[in-house]
Formats: sequence, structure tokens, C-alpha cells
Amino acid sequence: MLKPNEVEEIKKLIKYGFDLDLISFEFDIPIEEIKQCKLESEEKRKVDIDKKRSTKKVVKNNQPELKIKQMRERYKKLFLSSDTDEFVQQVEISKSTVDKINLVITEIEEIAKKIKELPKKRAEKREIYY
Repeated sequence: MLKPNEVEEIKKLIKYGFDLDLISFEFDIPIEEIKQCKLESEEKRKVDIDKKRSTKKVVKNNQPELKIKQMRERYKKLFLSSDTDEFVQQVEISKSTVDKINLVITEIEEIAKKIKELPKKRAEKREIYY
């Protein structure tokens, strides 16, 4: 009779595709016990596959509306959820900060005007920069 750790080792070898006769010869174990280990591992594999199939959520092909509805619900949960716990606290901005912000806005507007006036053709752009 084989020890439990030996049985597991033999099952691993069978899973990796080793020949049953070779395993029997190398470990000096009767071929009947090796075949029994193979049957046990196949039964376990079938049970595992059945469990996976039963736990999977099955969506029938003739009900695409259901699947789309589920996708929309998941999308809404992920992207359109609003957290009511959060609140926005207004902060008073000092006069100097407001002046700096206005100065940056005017600079950006001036740059935007210059960009609009630049030529659109590539050759004309080269002449300007060189």
C-alpha cells in the first residue's frame, strides 16, 4: 500500500504525462496501483470540472437584452455612483491669489491669439522659426 505523499507524487507524474509502465518500473510499484491512482486523479479532475461548470453564471445566447442590462448596471455602479458622504468645502481666496490667477489667464489668452495667427503650412512655419 502506498503512503499518501507517494500517491500524490504518482498523481503528479501521471498528470505530467509519464508512462504508467515507466512509473511502475522506476518506483517498483505494481501497475495496478498506478492505474488506480490514474483513475482517482481522473475522477477528481471530472469533479473539479463539474464544480467549475456549476458555479459559472450561465447567460443564454437568446437573451442578449439581459446581458446588456447587467452590463449597464455594472457600469452605473462603477462610474456613475455619487458618494453622498463627501462634501465640498469652499475656501476663500486672497486678493493676491486672484490677481495671480487673472494674470496667468491673460497670458494664456495672448498665447492663444498668437497661435491662431501663425501660418498653417509647414514650410511657412520653418521660415518663421529659422
